[in-house]
Amino acid sequence: MKIKLVFILFLFNSVVTTSLFAQQTVKINGRVVDGIAAKPVGGVSVQIPGGMVLARTDSLGQFQVLLSTAINTLVFSHVGYRPDTIAVKQGDHHLLIKLNSRSTILEEVEVLNTGYYQIPKERATGSFGFVSKEDIARVPATNILDRLDGIVNSLTMDRSNTNGERAADPKLRLRGLSSIQSNSEPLIILDGFPYEQGLATINPSDIASITVLKDAAAASIWGARAGNGVIVISTKKGTTNQPTRIQYASVFQLQDKPDLYYAPNYLPAATVLDIEDEMFARSNYLERNQTPIPLYTEWLIKHRDKKISDQELMNFRDQLAATDTREESLSYFYQKGFNQHQDIAFTGGGKGYAFRSSASYDKNRSFLKGDTYTRWNANMQGTIHWGGKFKIMPSIWYTQQFNVQNGIGFTSFTGGGNSVVPYYRFQDGNGQSLPIVKGLRYGYQESAPGLGLLDWMYRPLDELKLNDNRSSDQELRMQMGLSYEFSKLIRWEVFYQYLNNLNGQSALYDKDSYYARDLVNKFTQADMTKVIPYGAIRREGGRTGARSHSIRTQLSGEWNHRNQHQLNYLLGAELLDRITTTSPFAWSYGYDRDLLTGRVNFDYTKRYTTRPTGTALIPAASGSYGLNTYRFLSYYSNLAYSYRDKYLATASLRWDASNIYGVKTNQKGVPLWSIGLGWQMAQESFFQNDIIPSLKLRATYGSSGNTNPNVSTFPIISYMIDDLTNNTAAVLTSVGNPSLQWERVNTLNLGIDFGTRNNRLTGSLEYYLKKGNNLIGADLMDPTTGIIDNVYPTIVNRINYANLQTKGWDITVNSKNIVGAFNWDTRLQLAKVNNKVTHYNTNDITSATIFIDSRPPVVGQSLDVIYAFPWHGLNNEGKPVIYQNGELTTDYINYYNDYPIEELTKIGGRIPTLTAGMLNTFRWKHWSVSANIVWKSGYYFQRTTMDPGGETTGAYHKDYYRRWQKAGDEAFTDVLPKAPANSPEIRAIGSMTTNSSLLWERGDHLRLRDITLSYHWINKNRAAVVKSLNFGWSMANIGILWRRNKYGLDPDIPRAPYPNPRITSFSMNIEL
Repeated sequence: MKIKLVFILFLFNSVVTTSLFAQQTVKINGRVVDGIAAKPVGGVSVQIPGGMVLARTDSLGQFQVLLSTAINTLVFSHVGYRPDTIAVKQGDHHLLIKLNSRSTILEEVEVLNTGYYQIPKERATGSFGFVSKEDIARVPATNILDRLDGIVNSLTMDRSNTNGERAADPKLRLRGLSSIQSNSEPLIILDGFPYEQGLATINPSDIASITVLKDAAAASIWGARAGNGVIVISTKKGTTNQPTRIQYASVFQLQDKPDLYYAPNYLPAATVLDIEDEMFARSNYLERNQTPIPLYTEWLIKHRDKKISDQELMNFRDQLAATDTREESLSYFYQKGFNQHQDIAFTGGGKGYAFRSSASYDKNRSFLKGDTYTRWNANMQGTIHWGGKFKIMPSIWYTQQFNVQNGIGFTSFTGGGNSVVPYYRFQDGNGQSLPIVKGLRYGYQESAPGLGLLDWMYRPLDELKLNDNRSSDQELRMQMGLSYEFSKLIRWEVFYQYLNNLNGQSALYDKDSYYARDLVNKFTQADMTKVIPYGAIRREGGRTGARSHSIRTQLSGEWNHRNQHQLNYLLGAELLDRITTTSPFAWSYGYDRDLLTGRVNFDYTKRYTTRPTGTALIPAASGSYGLNTYRFLSYYSNLAYSYRDKYLATASLRWDASNIYGVKTNQKGVPLWSIGLGWQMAQESFFQNDIIPSLKLRATYGSSGNTNPNVSTFPIISYMIDDLTNNTAAVLTSVGNPSLQWERVNTLNLGIDFGTRNNRLTGSLEYYLKKGNNLIGADLMDPTTGIIDNVYPTIVNRINYANLQTKGWDITVNSKNIVGAFNWDTRLQLAKVNNKVTHYNTNDITSATIFIDSRPPVVGQSLDVIYAFPWHGLNNEGKPVIYQNGELTTDYINYYNDYPIEELTKIGGRIPTLTAGMLNTFRWKHWSVSANIVWKSGYYFQRTTMDPGGETTGAYHKDYYRRWQKAGDEAFTDVLPKAPANSPEIRAIGSMTTNSSLLWERGDHLRLRDITLSYHWINKNRAAVVKSLNFGWSMANIGILWRRNKYGLDPDIPRAPYPNPRITSFSMNIEL
């Protein structure tokens, strides 16, 4: 029966085919253009309704087909445009087709860039994320990372370690972790080459698009450096046959002063004064010159020693009680931040050439007085077409950055304690700067002039004008590309990049600065000889340089058979040679800024007597320089096949070698590979569904890698000059490992792409499973080998053996809620990720406290898991309830020191495991409004509390008011009572409480990240000078709409002194 059916179908097909060819055919050619911009559209499928694809337009939008006279209709379709059905009349030989864009989103994702090649999204089998230039420009920010936050699905930015006034760049995670001890951040690709200098150098206005490569099929082309994912940044280019255009962009930003009233580790002045009265009455302060004690306590000492009267002490106390350091700080050390960005670009081209050049200037004035940031960017790039086949692509980029950090934040006003002193005044009624406690005892510093020393007081307001701390960064990047297209089947390309980056730091301390006066006084000898001359001090150096050469050559091509079978291939090799250098700081004393001279001829090996006690060496350069050479060689290939644009198959293979790995590894090479399959299910005849006209299934599996530059196949020896003997000394810092290999990450990805009628609903669902094998892990080593880690001998060696598994899913849904004169679009993103250690040796750790602090990998647990002492509340004496071996006990010291690791409480993870983002955009005529909401959950953060000995150490916290004071209070409070900090039992209780489950809170929250308002006008008169105008307003860092914790803390930055201040932006873009 089956044989008969096959024969009948074959016979029917033969008859139909024969009848078609028997009919007369005509040649029809034409051109497809964008319905609005009139630009040619390449890659458009030309097909018979419900039948096969006859042709596909080239880069000029042109096509040619042979059409039977019996066929009078053609369908033109493209992923970025609405399909159009055209009636072909007798006598039509040339057609001009105008396609209308589906939406801005779909139009932008037409072509994905892997850094090696471009691929239409409908022919991709891998997992890609795409950030359009509209997304990039939506909310202005100097750093591109700030523009990506909440935009890219499954890209997490970890800011949990932010704890100072100046926030560092966040740590990036793309689909969780792929390594244990190596770098877990994704590889950054800029214009086709790896970029490791930091994204702060890149001008966001120069970026055309960003493609995020998430799975093996997408990222494995980058081989041994792609295990953490890849972020591909493509800059804007010129266009041939386009008149010269001038684009000018201007952005002004206002940033609020920070909320210094946010942090809970602060007590009002009146309360702290009461504490100091009580502490002084108990003689809890050490009255020695080298130990700072609170300012008010100094006056208590003066009063005790009959140096001031009762009334003078009372007046001074009342003055302090009425003072708030936060208010004083906001007045003198903070301001509204002001950022500005100016950018101008020239683009255009003619027949056979295209160009783009731009220059930009950024000037940021921080909310911290004395802090500024300046950046200059300039670039020129072009494309020259020669004879239609040969192409030259030169480009040059230059960036210069200057960072000045002279600001003084209120978190530094601790007076030697652990919290901000709440009663500091910085200026008196006559405008004179007032001193505060710093470094040494205030009373001792006051007496310095009477001892023949320089004024030793620290006046923060004066210091703003007396110090100059700055850093600079310069980068030159040059590229040259050559391409020759022998035919569509063979294209040869070669690309070269030279990169030179140099950064350094300098500090100039005026002779009247505290730093200079303090150093001169400390080294003033008993006979009043000044070892260090009184004058300015200059510290120069700390330079880091990077110079690299990269070259890549490749063959690529496309083969198309009757528009049924299409094959794309890529073969290539690349070589990287990078040298990095480091140099130490150098000091010049008695520096004359007019003559540019200073003294350096000191005896740096001698230990001098210092005031008020002890001995020390004169600060000097370490004498150690660094030189690192990194070489990388790769061979790669990629193959993509499609049949009738319905069935897709991809494969890639890469072989890597590097000089940091062992001979055994490089002799074998590291083969990394991927395979992928795709099925355009909606194009099947059995799936004719008007509701879901677009449905694609895809699956990929492959192997990529990761590198760890901190380990090497060779033993590593660090040389230095011994401070005492002045001779060369050497320290063995690594034993070396000749079998060292790349870490390997195997990834499975399953995905579904869908679209409903008229693209009212489009999106994707993806599941992934990553298995990191052969990862670098800690292994025990004989301690007598002599390996030194910083200062002490180590018993840890890093070798390949560990395993880690990460799995999760991503969901992206784009909806057109309202379509018409008024439009409402929504983009919803959901991502869930978890990781689990599957192989690791942790048997060497037996201490619960070390286990809690270091969070070592544990088999079967997440790498982000948090461990803590269990919390059972307080007893009727205000002490924690604890159990040891199942029995109630009060032996807190042994409990803290000997608690079994296996009985620690597993809290959960410290990184969000479930994230979501929703971007709503409303459009009406020329106006557009958008709002971005971000949700994070499935993680914990640690809050702080008042330690039992916090009064002694100056570690204040508003939990002070909730302290246990009497029996029965344990029913409504968990805050420990007052206790002496020097008691071993109290220290154990305090440490145990700090590391207990009591202080870990759920991090779930919903945040309104930003809102925008813009007006966009396009001049329809092509002869007009002004082509388009865009005005924008936006607000970022708006705030948290809902949070799980009841303490009002921001879970993303639990250690920060305040949330990121709100930023309001005004922008203008004009095109001429």
